[in-house]
Amino acid sequence: MIAAIVILTVGLADIAVELSQLFAKPQRATTRVPVTVALIVASAVVIAIAVISTFGLGLPVAATVALALFGLLWVAAASLSRWAGRNVPLLVAALALVAAVVAGLALSPALHLKGPLISAFASFSAGAGFGYSLQLTIGAIGVVLFLTQSMNNICKAALGRALASEPATEVDPTPNRWDLILRGRTVATVEKGALAAPAHSSGGSPVAAKSGLRGGRVIGPIERLAIAVLALFGAQPVIVGLLAAKGIVRFPEIAADGRGGSRAEEFLVGSLVSWSSAGLAALLILVLRNS
Repeated sequence: MIAAIVILTVGLADIAVELSQLFAKPQRATTRVPVTVALIVASAVVIAIAVISTFGLGLPVAATVALALFGLLWVAAASLSRWAGRNVPLLVAALALVAAVVAGLALSPALHLKGPLISAFASFSAGAGFGYSLQLTIGAIGVVLFLTQSMNNICKAALGRALASEPATEVDPTPNRWDLILRGRTVATVEKGALAAPAHSSGGSPVAAKSGLRGGRVIGPIERLAIAVLALFGAQPVIVGLLAAKGIVRFPEIAADGRGGSRAEEFLVGSLVSWSSAGLAALLILVLRNS
């Protein structure tokens, strides 16, 4: 139960921050007032979950205090990454989250929780024929929330850290084209301009193309949820096909970046972090279902 509550706390806190920013006025989205409101809302969510865990689920006070402290530290680390560009605290917090979930799974068998919410859920399950435990239900909701917004934040932090550690290099303008040669004969030629035409401003002068792989904020959560669900149903071949299809779809964009770009590294780092989280989430659900 502790592991399920921990993952739910993190997921709800990050969703609360994102929703508070969506409802903020666009012209004030980066000012102090919306940021303060987001932190207050996320902290309130963490404290509310801790209180409900104590009085509704019968979680020990020591575990509740530890849960609240971890949730508040997570909010602080995510805030530093989101608004101050400091990614290391969030990455450390992500590793601490894995340790907290493992510790929660180890401690849960020793706890015999009794609370009004547990009794109410048992009565509901018996009457409605719902065959899943409260622990699994909380864990599944937490995993869905975590794989959406929380993992978007973690992937962004991992990409920012990886790209920031790369030394600045001068972009090599050559080669300007790629030749496909078979048996000493050039059978096809791809010009550099055919892969990536320069963007132009309204005045006709070239401007720098927007850096970074686009669509990750939407594609990433869908991909992670799909992988987790497919893993739970044992559809490993489908997962392999999905990952291969992603590489094929992204290849033209990566190839257009040329030798001096960083999109290949963005793709590798983001994909590995994303896929790992989906696999760990599926494993957590399996453990919760069998415990």
